[in-house]
Amino acid sequence: MGKARKGYRRGKGKRDVKLAVVYCNFGPYHVARAKALAAIRSITPVCIEVADHQGTHPWTKDSRREIPIRTLFRGASWEQLPSRRIGDHLVAALEEEEPDVVATIGYGWGFMRRAALWAMRTRRGSVLMHETARQDKRRLPWKEAIKGWIIARHYHAALVGGKSHGDYLAELGFPRERMWAPHSVVDNGWFAQEVQRVRQAERAWRERLGVPPRYFVFVGRLASEKNVERLLEAYRRYRSSSSSDWGFVILGDGPLREKLERQARANRLPKILFRGFVPNEDLPPYYALAGCFVLPSLVEPWGLVVNEAMASSLPVLISDRCGCVPDLVSERNGFLVEPTDVAGLTRLLERVASMSSSDLEAMGRASREIVERFSPEAWARGLHAAARCAWEAAYGTEACEPQVSRVERGA
Repeated sequence: MGKARKGYRRGKGKRDVKLAVVYCNFGPYHVARAKALAAIRSITPVCIEVADHQGTHPWTKDSRREIPIRTLFRGASWEQLPSRRIGDHLVAALEEEEPDVVATIGYGWGFMRRAALWAMRTRRGSVLMHETARQDKRRLPWKEAIKGWIIARHYHAALVGGKSHGDYLAELGFPRERMWAPHSVVDNGWFAQEVQRVRQAERAWRERLGVPPRYFVFVGRLASEKNVERLLEAYRRYRSSSSSDWGFVILGDGPLREKLERQARANRLPKILFRGFVPNEDLPPYYALAGCFVLPSLVEPWGLVVNEAMASSLPVLISDRCGCVPDLVSERNGFLVEPTDVAGLTRLLERVASMSSSDLEAMGRASREIVERFSPEAWARGLHAAARCAWEAAYGTEACEPQVSRVERGA
């Protein structure tokens, strides 16, 4: 176990906070956040990832070298590693780095809890980065009681995805005055820049990608929770009953891909393209040329692809079960659907396809405006405030500094 930190006095003795940020894997989202954090002068960040591969998100690594990242396991996917072994290496790394505050993602993995507990036992600050909402799954009272006990004993402060995540954490007994947001962000500026570049040469890009003149786009893993089977049925009904001819581009891979492609062929769905997994850096052209983004998930703790689409100035049609809904989606920029309501989804596809280009563009501009509050810079400010609060709590001082807006109760 690492040495306990000696106390400090605020004011004259105030110094930079050395903050360890721990994720399972640093992909493009995480790198953008870390770069924004590094720009804050009073923070010295230490980025730690469990492994340089992640099975569910096979990111490419071109951008990761822009910041230093300490990798515990190279050439392996973190999902395949024993939890205890990860925990041993993670604690050893923290003892070597000696951060003032440790920020870890989630409380469900034992190795992340070990890192948080190490911080508490050695009088460092501990911050929970939290992206779970009540609606994500069925909740059992006895399990909720255990979670509340764990959270109270492992964390001083929290950075939450948005309103629904803050509400759930409050239900588990965590004080709202120790929560900040947002956690769920992407590199808005990069997507906006790349999309603008593509739209300036739209004709050439359409020929290059072979996409329809107008289309809906879905981005995500082709698994049962994404509800793409119902989406294809809704698209079939839309095409059979509407005079409009929007296509559909599906980007992603997963266990249901072959089944979904068979479904599309059996129903003779026109203008539907399965393009498989597309690396993050190759997504902007597909967003740039699309007319609307669709995500009908049955379960979606947040939905960072919604951020991507909104940063790309697209209107969005998404499931009302997505965790991002209270923060990102309104009548100004999108439509909500109950994900099992195929008829309702069909009507919304028809509605979007019948809208004028000017109306769709106005909704896209609203998307871009709304998502700007969920930027890497906002993430960095929120984590900075949470880290300062955790540091204060670890040393027994009273107040957490209100440097950014805290999480309010969701509507």
